[in-house]
Amino acid sequence: MPESYKTCPICKTANPVNASFCMTCGTSLSTDGAGNAHALQMKPSDYEYQYGETDLMERSIHAVGRRYLLGAFVFLVVMMLVGIGIIFAPNLLKNAQQALSEIISEPTLTPSITFIRPTVTVGPPTRTPTATLPPTDTPSPTPTREPCLQTVRTGDLLWDVVVRCGHFSDAVFAQVVEINNLRDAGTIFEGQVLEIPWPTPTVDPNIPTATLDPEAQADTQNVAFEQAFFPTATLLPGIQQHRVVAGENIITIALQYKATIEILSQLNPEVTFSQCDFGLDLGGERCNVMVFEGQLIRVPAPTPTPTLSATPSGSETPTPTVTPTFNAPAIQSPSNRTFFRRDELITLRWSPTGTLGADETYRVNVKNLNTGMMYTAYTQDTRFVISTDWQAKTETLTRHEYEWTISVVNINDTDRASYTTPAFIFVWETGALN
Repeated sequence: MPESYKTCPICKTANPVNASFCMTCGTSLSTDGAGNAHALQMKPSDYEYQYGETDLMERSIHAVGRRYLLGAFVFLVVMMLVGIGIIFAPNLLKNAQQALSEIISEPTLTPSITFIRPTVTVGPPTRTPTATLPPTDTPSPTPTREPCLQTVRTGDLLWDVVVRCGHFSDAVFAQVVEINNLRDAGTIFEGQVLEIPWPTPTVDPNIPTATLDPEAQADTQNVAFEQAFFPTATLLPGIQQHRVVAGENIITIALQYKATIEILSQLNPEVTFSQCDFGLDLGGERCNVMVFEGQLIRVPAPTPTPTLSATPSGSETPTPTVTPTFNAPAIQSPSNRTFFRRDELITLRWSPTGTLGADETYRVNVKNLNTGMMYTAYTQDTRFVISTDWQAKTETLTRHEYEWTISVVNINDTDRASYTTPAFIFVWETGALN
């Protein structure tokens, strides 16, 4: 009699007759013709299911571990090969470059040329014209000039030394100080040998000479010097020129023409008056002015001294009377529309074109254009410091404009001026009311 249930061949569990799968282990069940259940053909397993339920088998776990181990080994081998390549690749590349350069530098075979000698036929010689080349000018090397070496003499300044090498400007001083390792332009001593560079010649276009010898520049006027060092013959009234002779300096010139260093500096703006105190007539002990022999200096023309004429007897020869020099001062500072703060002192400066006469003086005229107040002062100096009494006083800080002129007047008639400068204006802040 056939059984009324199906027995699982795996777990031996009894299942209903119509069951297709085992209710315990899920094995597919089928029946044969006799009604006996049997499991589908499955891959035989080595696992003993009676020891418990699991989803994994020990054999499959070992296979996964072997795959990971093999992958790790392959990765290590690849990394070792990469490291070896990094270490040895530079040497291999260098050897390859050397081999390539040797291959490139190998001389190539140059094909030889085979000359075929012509057949010589005996006969009368043929005349062949020979070309005569014109002679070529071979440029001869220009010898390098030696520097100008000068020995400092007694009483020499650096200016006297550079003049002997053809320089007529103090622009070369800095180069001379650097070449000779001098502390400054004033530290030279007698017997010292100085190296002076030759000046660059500038040819005067009015002179047909094509080439100038630099050594001759000190003794010739064929070089076009700056006009500032050689004033023109056209001078303002009351100014004349003085040519410097050997042994003269700016002090002796000032004493000769009874002028101050300040006046000479105003008449000769092209000359450098270094460290001169214009508050002193001769500029002070540190005043340094470079002048050279033959230089033209503008100086005030001396005023002729009047002489008493003798009582005429009728037989005297008439003598022409010298015309006095006209003095027309020129304003120097402050320049037009200069601004001053309330606590600044203002010094007016001007330069004369001649000397004042015995009965002449300067009249300083200052007018406050805002208030109309007029101020007047007299001086025989060429500068005037404005008193703070002339400064306007207001409660608020404002700016006032002042117009000023300089006049030459007679001390006996100060209302009549022989000459008055053009008006200049300066701006001065007002002072505070006390």
